[in-house]
Amino acid sequence: MATDQQHHLRPCPRLHSGNTAGGHVPLRLDHGRAEAGGHAADPGRGGRPRGLYTGSLGTIDPDPGALGWRLRLSVAIRTVEITADGAATLGIGSGIVADSDPAAEWLECEAKAAFVAEPAPPVALFETIRVVDGIAPLAAGHAARLAASAAALGFPPPGDAVAAAVAGTASSGAWAVRVGFAGDGATSVTRSPLEPTAVPVRVLLAPEPWPAHPLAGHKTDARAHLDAATAWATSRGAFDAIGHDASGRVLEGGRCSVFALVDGRWLTPPTSLGVLPGVQRAALLADPSPLGAGRVEEAELTVAQLRRSGRIVVTNALRGLLEARMEDE
Repeated sequence: MATDQQHHLRPCPRLHSGNTAGGHVPLRLDHGRAEAGGHAADPGRGGRPRGLYTGSLGTIDPDPGALGWRLRLSVAIRTVEITADGAATLGIGSGIVADSDPAAEWLECEAKAAFVAEPAPPVALFETIRVVDGIAPLAAGHAARLAASAAALGFPPPGDAVAAAVAGTASSGAWAVRVGFAGDGATSVTRSPLEPTAVPVRVLLAPEPWPAHPLAGHKTDARAHLDAATAWATSRGAFDAIGHDASGRVLEGGRCSVFALVDGRWLTPPTSLGVLPGVQRAALLADPSPLGAGRVEEAELTVAQLRRSGRIVVTNALRGLLEARMEDE
């Protein structure tokens, strides 16, 4: 049974200095218990608080606008709660009223949970390694990243996949060696001659902000957005497109990491923004001397800062460090 009542919100002076908020919002009662606040105990759950799977979740934040605060809300359906030890819980529910059809309600719950019940699209990891005269200077970094991503995604350990791929490469010349690693442990290796890249390279700002990607921290073949960005840039005679988020923060290129000299400080976007932990990027963070610097900071870098920076260097494991200049399309 469900009924609607009115619940009064107490004034909240913490929203903004000099402002209070009050009003009435509907209070919904399901099976005789209040839903307001989202923490009412459910007798059917042994007195435990309700989960975050119905209603709405949101935050109230300070804002320079006329109200002095900003309200952000999202629908709580399909919210997964993850504990500190990594256990995940997905709560599913439906609103039961007098004329509800039990079978239909159950089908609704199944539909809401389908995204975790259905098999995920297959995805494979890969590493692209520079091998020159039989030597891969960054092989250890590639092996470590591949192993870490395999563990994080539930793949079997890759073992010596990187070392074996390097060992099987010609002992003369420069080669791009791609090692693919699938979820079932299958490994693939392709090799192609590595051509030199003329510097400085041109880079363009991506025309639209990039949305967050759930696998951004891993080098996988689920990278259509990155490949599309690079293709867009190369079609305009540039080396790559530099991505940014909706807040104007620089992320990375479609095939490179970004470093910029801003007011005497070398900066590179942090991986917490969804940036791939590039192998060449990690090497440069550990030893920034190729930049002529003693330190590189992982810090947020805005598009405006990138545009006015004194130097831009883009990196990837195949081509190393490339001086770059940012241009308009």
